[in-house]
Amino acid sequence: MSLEQERSKAAPPPFITLLLILSSYYLFIAVTYFINPDPAKDLTPLVQKYLMIFGEISLLIVPCVYLLVFRYSFRTVFRLRKLPPRIFGLMIPLGISIALLVDEMVRLIELIFPTPEEFRATLASGVGAESGYELFLAILGIIILASVIEELIFRGLLQQSMENFISISRAVVYASLTWAILHSSYNIAQAVPLFLFSFMLGYLAFKTQSIIPSIMCHGINNCMAVLFYNIDFDEVFPGYDWGGHVSPLLLIPALLITIRSVQYLEGYYQSDPLPSSSRTS
Repeated sequence: MSLEQERSKAAPPPFITLLLILSSYYLFIAVTYFINPDPAKDLTPLVQKYLMIFGEISLLIVPCVYLLVFRYSFRTVFRLRKLPPRIFGLMIPLGISIALLVDEMVRLIELIFPTPEEFRATLASGVGAESGYELFLAILGIIILASVIEELIFRGLLQQSMENFISISRAVVYASLTWAILHSSYNIAQAVPLFLFSFMLGYLAFKTQSIIPSIMCHGINNCMAVLFYNIDFDEVFPGYDWGGHVSPLLLIPALLITIRSVQYLEGYYQSDPLPSSSRTS
């Protein structure tokens, strides 16, 4: 089998993959317009959460149809591979540490580029919950579906497609930029931390050849966002805030854990480049 045939078997070409993702994105926009044809009319928090759930599901529809029609392996394309137990356990402290660092990055950048109040209000409305049912929808859409489906699409399908045709570093950067742009609404205070967060997720997906680490870290970060908008952080976590920033008592260990985790991953996968489960995929 030629190199080109091996690449096409692992994942669709980057151009096709981007078309699939953009088609899914515009499908979501079309449905949103159908539900609310007047952009000046604000959506209720409940409708926002329904749309969030539909948006995540719609992101998967077009790519999955394409993969089924052309008989790609879902396990291969989406990097659905098991992790060694020690790597799986490492993702919990690493995910918490990354979430803390991202939170502080947002706070620092907002000192120079404040988040527009309109964007902040929309975010609070979409994430915050006024009832148990809304909280359930927020957990389902933001913590579960967003973490799983976006990693399947961006770190599984898109990044792996690019890895097959360009350098690994460029593939991670381009996939991360795509994800960050679609999430930030061109808000710099959000775009920069989102890109760095996405880059870390892309690194984890490539290094482990599995999207489980990126799903876990993504889910932990989103879980903290849901908590932030639905509980009194100062009361529940009195040592978290430090003059408008994340406490150094949390940031310093988070930074050390992140650095040490990357070092461990580099050493582990240098001696064993692919998890044993991936060799059979």
